[in-house]
Amino acid sequence: MDLTPTLLWQVVTTLAIAPLAWWLSPDRRKAAHTLLIGLGIGIALAAPWPLALLSQQPVRFEAWLLTELAPLKTPFSAGGLGLFLALLPWFAFPALPLAAWTLWSRRGQWLAPAQLLPLTFFLLTSLLLAWAYRPREIPALLLLPSIALLATPGALSLRRGAANAFDWFAMSIFSFLAVLVWVSWAAMTLGFPQRLAERVVELRPGFVAEFDLLGLLIGIAASIWWIWLIANAPRSPYRSLTHWTLGFTTWWLMATALILPWFDYGKSYRPVAEAVAGKLPADKTCLAERNLNATQRASFSYFVNLAPVEYDSHSGKACDWLLVTGSSNAQLAAPDAGWTQVWQGNRPGERRERFRLYRR
Repeated sequence: MDLTPTLLWQVVTTLAIAPLAWWLSPDRRKAAHTLLIGLGIGIALAAPWPLALLSQQPVRFEAWLLTELAPLKTPFSAGGLGLFLALLPWFAFPALPLAAWTLWSRRGQWLAPAQLLPLTFFLLTSLLLAWAYRPREIPALLLLPSIALLATPGALSLRRGAANAFDWFAMSIFSFLAVLVWVSWAAMTLGFPQRLAERVVELRPGFVAEFDLLGLLIGIAASIWWIWLIANAPRSPYRSLTHWTLGFTTWWLMATALILPWFDYGKSYRPVAEAVAGKLPADKTCLAERNLNATQRASFSYFVNLAPVEYDSHSGKACDWLLVTGSSNAQLAAPDAGWTQVWQGNRPGERRERFRLYRR
């Protein structure tokens, strides 16, 4: 099953390092109190909604619990660990090379708490990911906190020339990306440049852009802010980190304000959810699912108020409608001959991922 980092496993990856954090603390009594207080606050914040879900929607609670516990059935994969690590050179850039510089510059101090704690955190998280998830970008987010902890000292200890190069690279790359967003917006909304505008339509068949004044104003404001930041950021050891983090924030803000509808049109599961809902009876009969990930299930719940339940669950076995997804006929096949296909479709522009709806 293709899962995003679920609540349980986000907690596990954090709690796994807690004993070492307590052991390395110079004041273990105070550290124990702090960890217990943090744990209590976390439980107080996280517990109410599963309990409310259990009392109000037992079927959805069962589906959620099955999703949370599914990784326990997954065997550890050394190959999966290798694939997760292979994602890091681009996924964790530039934190990864800075973390490597920290380890190299402090190669005689790896057992010091400042290095040992994030290193152990990284190792435990990697092992848990290899156990619980297929290698993909979203679960790999759990690796970033430990890498960032290692990268910060490295960024602050760079020599002047390296720090200036890092700063220049951050300003250049995010300025280029900002210009690229504006060019894409012009092609999408104004039809210029023409060849790029034609390519926009080819990649998202049926997409029609609408002029959004608020998005335009946000894009202009973000551009002005980025130019001001480049011109006025004071010189300090944090300058390169400031340009990198705020540059990424500016680019993301501009992309979501100006060209998000284009991405959303091809990536959103709204068309699929609405098509499936249109095939179901008006009373929205129980819908079972196979191979849907958390994003897809959430989309059905959000767009058409459907809550697909896992086919292998007790509730799923009782459903007369089944939705499956996959990229091959084997993955899309019905469980047995008692099911009849009533619909097949996919997202606009999506060639590999398909959906099939069956009725018993």
